[in-house]
Amino acid sequence: MQNLQIVDEANALFLGKFKKFSSLFLSLSCLLGFLLIFILTGCGGGNKDNNNLASVVYTINFYDDNLDLSQSIVVPSKEVNLAQLITDYGLPTPLYEGNSSVDISTYTNYSITGSTNLYATQGIQEIRTETELAAINTDFVTLSGKYVLLNDIVLDTTLDETKGWLPIGNETNEFTGIFNGNNHIISNLWIDAYSYIGYIGLFGHIRDAQIKNIGVEIDDLNGGVKGYGFVGGVAGAINNSSIISSYSIGKVGEEEDIYGSALVGGVAGYVSNGSSVINSYSIGDVRGDDQVGGVVGMAEYDSNIINSYSVGNVYGDNQFIGGVVGYTRYNTNITNSYSIGDVRGGGFSHFVGGVVGIAQHDSSVINSYSIGNINGYYFVGGIAGSGDHYERIQYNVAINPSVNGNYEYEVVNRVVGLNDVGTASDNFALEDMLVNGNTVSDDTDNGEGKSEAELKTKSTYQSLGWGFGDDNANPWKIDANKNNGFPYFYWQE
Repeated sequence: MQNLQIVDEANALFLGKFKKFSSLFLSLSCLLGFLLIFILTGCGGGNKDNNNLASVVYTINFYDDNLDLSQSIVVPSKEVNLAQLITDYGLPTPLYEGNSSVDISTYTNYSITGSTNLYATQGIQEIRTETELAAINTDFVTLSGKYVLLNDIVLDTTLDETKGWLPIGNETNEFTGIFNGNNHIISNLWIDAYSYIGYIGLFGHIRDAQIKNIGVEIDDLNGGVKGYGFVGGVAGAINNSSIISSYSIGKVGEEEDIYGSALVGGVAGYVSNGSSVINSYSIGDVRGDDQVGGVVGMAEYDSNIINSYSVGNVYGDNQFIGGVVGYTRYNTNITNSYSIGDVRGGGFSHFVGGVVGIAQHDSSVINSYSIGNINGYYFVGGIAGSGDHYERIQYNVAINPSVNGNYEYEVVNRVVGLNDVGTASDNFALEDMLVNGNTVSDDTDNGEGKSEAELKTKSTYQSLGWGFGDDNANPWKIDANKNNGFPYFYWQE
């Protein structure tokens, strides 16, 4: 099913919001004669398109059900012949009811709202301003809508000088629609809700929804994004939903950009029930107490983190702290992902890893890497702090300068701190990596140690069956001029 939208390119709004024409204001009689429905036709005689709209160019935009632009067609006026369009452009049939010449502005598949706004009945609406963005929160209907962002938005902190942005969707009233950011950026995001509320981010809580192609820039000057729990740069929590090709950006090495007590991630705080975070990333520092990750705080119940990464430091004061995800369990997978930055646990912190703090109950970490120093108290590893209950940790490389804990060696290792009833195989590690200040021997939890030169050689990895290619099944690449010579992923090119 395709959605038909009209664009007036003479400074009108995309997707059918038409600007008032100056001719509308020439006379009071014109206003009264063509109130609301006919504002686009102007006043005057029969050849209205030629007389009043000669300078206007109309474009018909076709969007698929996921709100991706599939085709744009320029037409000379708002009156078009659908049958001719189908013939000329090979459009699917039936495009809409009937194939005769129709006036788009009064066509039955459209409705005119107010005095200037033309929307498709399918519910697709464009977002241009902060006010329109915030209005998604209005009620159940708007929270379930389909939205396309048409430009960058700089959030105005004066809307709430004490608390900042009000997240879209909350614990009980989730966002359940589709939001396509069209590769635009929403900047100046800050939220100060640490002392009283959870579900914090640009979106607070989403269910059965999709967010894609959106960039979020964190406002560090106003303290970044802070919430009690379920805190993320893009979304606080996602349930049976997906975040695709999206990111949050702050500043590395300064005040934490994203901060919470539990379930805290650079992109999303909590991911559950078949949800996915795909082709997404976070740049900036993340801090919390429990379930803290550079991309996702916690992911569980058949969820997936794919082709995603974090650049920045991750700090956790208690447990489940990871460079990509803090905690995964119940058949949840991290694939083709990486972290660059230190992962630091404070006090008696445990389950601290360069990619994941703990992978548990049939979860996996496959084809991933970590570059940064890893520090915790116990259950500390360059890839995973712990693998527990039939997890799979395979085809990973730990390029960490050091892994440190304050406990005996058997729970602080180059690759997996503690591997309990699981599988860790075909993993590599920098042989000069210091584990509690010393180099260590190869074993299942420490991986196969190689020199820096060997870790920059393709044949090293091929010896254990690593896949080099251009797809998710064979994701690895190696080039002396990229990633400092260490392996990287095809999607990083």
